[in-house]
Amino acid sequence: MDKTNKEIIEQLKRLKNIQPDIAFVQNSWRLILTSPVSQPKIWFWPAKLALALTLIFLLLGAVYFTLIFNNKPTLSSNNFNSQFLTKEFDNLAINIQFQELSYYQKINQVIASALVEISQSNNHLNPQTLKNEGEKLDQLLNPPQNPSHIEELLNKIIL
Repeated sequence: MDKTNKEIIEQLKRLKNIQPDIAFVQNSWRLILTSPVSQPKIWFWPAKLALALTLIFLLLGAVYFTLIFNNKPTLSSNNFNSQFLTKEFDNLAINIQFQELSYYQKINQVIASALVEISQSNNHLNPQTLKNEGEKLDQLLNPPQNPSHIEELLNKIIL
């Protein structure tokens, strides 16, 4: 093996010193310099431009619609107007609580008047009167919870 390795190394040294023929060099240079230069393919460039423009327009459209349809109130002179603030406070949840308190106060007045009436007359032992009073009391204590009543309460809270 040593002999083959040495032979290969010697052959490579001899091949290293080989020079091309001058006519071959001149012909090669002439062919290289006279050959047409191929331009890089730019067929993908318009596609990239179209994609970039499309993304820009989509982004601008999203920003536009966000700004147009954003219903957050802005600070204006109306927000500091006392009449405007009074109107806004009239529609708050506190007013609903006040309405509930006045409702319960009316119920308490009805109960108190019923107790006064019972204490002053013997009519309270009549079964028909007791039944009627019980129905009235049930109606006052448990108001009908129909959808329109719930909608009215929700509208008062929201607006």
